[in-house]
Amino acid sequence: MKMRFFLLGVVLFALASTAGAASVAIELNDHSVQAGLRQTLPAQGYGDSLMGARLLYNEDRDALLGGIYAGVSGSPGNVGGLTFGVLLALNAVDLPHGNELVAAGIGLEARYLPPQLMGVGIDSHVTYGPDIFTFGDADDYLEAGVGLGYQVLPNARLTLGYQYISVGIEKHRDYRLDGTLRVGVALDF
Repeated sequence: MKMRFFLLGVVLFALASTAGAASVAIELNDHSVQAGLRQTLPAQGYGDSLMGARLLYNEDRDALLGGIYAGVSGSPGNVGGLTFGVLLALNAVDLPHGNELVAAGIGLEARYLPPQLMGVGIDSHVTYGPDIFTFGDADDYLEAGVGLGYQVLPNARLTLGYQYISVGIEKHRDYRLDGTLRVGVALDF
């Protein structure tokens, strides 16, 4: 099963890179790594459309997650540096002991990069997949994260973030797939 997720990630990476991926991010610590692609599509009247893919491997939890998402983002009102996004996400997870799941969910994201802080900003996200949209060995899916970023160059950002992912396993207690602090870099093309 892990090989299928790996191959899916390679295919998604190849497709996104040929489409001219707008952003590539790598986040890591001693026991986990997360890589993601994000493509911003041509702007609409009040914001942008976006799509992306990611892979997360957590060695401590022996878990592999692959995900894709699509959504819209934009700046509300006259608050400089504030961006909100609404996403539809699909995540597939390969857990230890043969447990597997696929979860569809709704996500929200926010980024605040005030001009006064000269490149320092905060990012946050949350995604929830209820039981009705979770398939396989799971009842629900919850993901949340918060992080700080520093724009070192116009097209390069350093990040420090915490991400929490919990999966409700049928007839068992919730399984924490991820709950770690990571450092990373995001490159825009």
